[in-house]
Amino acid sequence: MIRRAQAKLSISQQCKLVQFSRSAFYYAPVGIDAATLDMMKENDRVFTKYPFFGSRQIAAYLRREARRVIRNGMKFDNTERPHSSLQGRTPKKAYRDRRDEKLAA
Repeated sequence: MIRRAQAKLSISQQCKLVQFSRSAFYYAPVGIDAATLDMMKENDRVFTKYPFFGSRQIAAYLRREARRVIRNGMKFDNTERPHSSLQGRTPKKAYRDRRDEKLAA
């Protein structure tokens, strides 16, 4: 095929002989990152579950799913996860403690 160390012919000439573009010779494919793979897997999951969905319905479904996931994560953060800035209490408990202090005063 094409050899870089060929002394007699330049890479350009070698590419012309085999009818191969120089840009294709120098092209180095870029891998797919994890976020893109996750998105592709999610698209495949939805399409497998609902094969009659078109691209618009899949996009709308994924937006609804994303809202549900975000809502559940925010709910967890605000009700169950202790925060160091609140002396290890959850925001819900800190709010109730502060409210009770105001009512007692």
